[in-house]
Amino acid sequence: MFPQLKLRVRNRRALVFTVVTLALLFLTPPLFTAAGYRFVQNRTESMPKGIYFVSPVGKVERGMTMLLSLSPKQRQLLSRYPWGQANVPLLKQIVAIPGDLACFDSKLSVNGHEIAAIEASDKLGNPFPRLTGCSRLEKSQFLPLATKSPYSFDGRYFGPIEQDQIIGEASLVISFEDR
Repeated sequence: MFPQLKLRVRNRRALVFTVVTLALLFLTPPLFTAAGYRFVQNRTESMPKGIYFVSPVGKVERGMTMLLSLSPKQRQLLSRYPWGQANVPLLKQIVAIPGDLACFDSKLSVNGHEIAAIEASDKLGNPFPRLTGCSRLEKSQFLPLATKSPYSFDGRYFGPIEQDQIIGEASLVISFEDR
């Protein structure tokens, strides 16, 4: 009824290796993501473009790059912009941790050190939310910032995030940047 398919295998090891590799490719991603690991791609100008490996994080420290979810209020702010994708997690670097003093004026400063410029509007002329004054970050708060663009929607414009908004630590593994 069906034609018989005969495979000639010259190298059994190559066949076994191929079958095992394909099985792993199809079976391990659910286990991989369930354990808190994943790969994400950044195509924005906010952070270096490329593929990032995201892993669970223990203690969050200044300078770590994190994959973040937005709070409902932050998603609402982001959705006002034509370039905003409110349901897409953000890649940002942590510049302030609990106990740090963050001040917002024309520049962002943390513990008295100027960190970044604060722009009045995005590249299209849409006004950014304006935070003013100084506040000390509470026990579970962190301030995220993009490292490459002052026009990035980050803590300069929406303030601190909570610990539970941190999805994981992100490490750049493949860069798409021009050298």
